[in-house]
Amino acid sequence: FFVTILQRHLLPWESHVNAFNEQWSSRPRPQIVGIRHVLIYKYLLPRLVAAQIPRLVPIIVLCDPLGRAEKHFLGLCKREKACDQDPKAFPVFCSTRGSRRTRKAPVEDCEQNIVKYLAGYPEAADWDEKYMKANFWPTIFTYEDIWEMRRLFGKRLLIIHQDRFREDERQLYNFVAQAVGATQPFHPRFEFGHYNSISGQRSDLCLNHSLVELTKDFLESEYAAYEEILRVSGEDVPQSVLKRVSRCERASSKGPVRTCEADSPCKFKQH
Repeated sequence: FFVTILQRHLLPWESHVNAFNEQWSSRPRPQIVGIRHVLIYKYLLPRLVAAQIPRLVPIIVLCDPLGRAEKHFLGLCKREKACDQDPKAFPVFCSTRGSRRTRKAPVEDCEQNIVKYLAGYPEAADWDEKYMKANFWPTIFTYEDIWEMRRLFGKRLLIIHQDRFREDERQLYNFVAQAVGATQPFHPRFEFGHYNSISGQRSDLCLNHSLVELTKDFLESEYAAYEEILRVSGEDVPQSVLKRVSRCERASSKGPVRTCEADSPCKFKQH
């Protein structure tokens, strides 16, 4: 897989393509390749272009909306800290920080400001309310874009809930591999990992039970849409969706923070 952050472009940069192709200079090139991108489905032009590729199989993994909101907020905090250390770390993001922050608050406190923000006081959390409404919540509410993907791709679109990874990751990966055209399952000794994840008490959100319930009520349309989307796709609706179980009700939200980087996996059963 190669990653492109240029979601508004029809094609990745030539440098990205060359870097991807160089991987196969000393080994056989795989017959199945793909693009991994967490937001490409939300942009009209890329998804219209992708729909014209006959054998392309889009895969969308649904996750807990509350956990997604918390993680996205923490991602903003992480980039804010990086901008303090090096304005060139995220050039576009760092150059526009004035439109996000109402004042220069200590960035170290950013992670805990999520409680203030979700409680309805974005100004107290030092985030501009207009910016967050226009850029933060549209990333969390995904169901309209997923329905549009369903309309464009039909049965080609695979929609999977994250709980299936917890139940039997090998069976799921073999199912996905077959869906994208693989002729053999993964080797029995192949070990799967958990990438790009932060477990443990990563903010104070889960300690505020009343705020968790209020936020889940705010996200109710997303939970309800997940039920319908999964049923239409022929997937079982997990109990976590039916009962609106968020990451705050899971054991993985307790204890020290444990991070699985994008290129350094954790074992599923250990995370």
